[in-house]
Amino acid sequence: MSDSHGRIIQLIDLLVGLEPPAQPEAESWLRFTAERQELVDELQYLAERHPQVVTDIMHEGGRERIEEACRRIDEGMESLAFEAKALRSDLANARQRRHKLSQHQRMTKAYSTESSLLSVG
Repeated sequence: MSDSHGRIIQLIDLLVGLEPPAQPEAESWLRFTAERQELVDELQYLAERHPQVVTDIMHEGGRERIEEACRRIDEGMESLAFEAKALRSDLANARQRRHKLSQHQRMTKAYSTESSLLSVG
């Protein structure tokens, strides 16, 4: 096995072993994305220099392993999208409650001002 073959296998192992964050925290996803991109960049560099080695590795099961890792990332992204949708809904509800409270406060203030003017007169 050549050095390039061993390094490509190692990069695929690292790429496959890199778990997407379980929580929808931006910092975790940024770190995950940066680490993943670093591995992908090195893999791409080696693929350009040793295309036949990469082809052989992909035929030996590398493609399936990478596809499985991509599916886990897709699942994580779907979870993020679900969380984002829930947050948008919560924000919309909070805005609606704030608007109702603001209206109520204006009406209460107008009523108390009207009431105090009537008691003076």
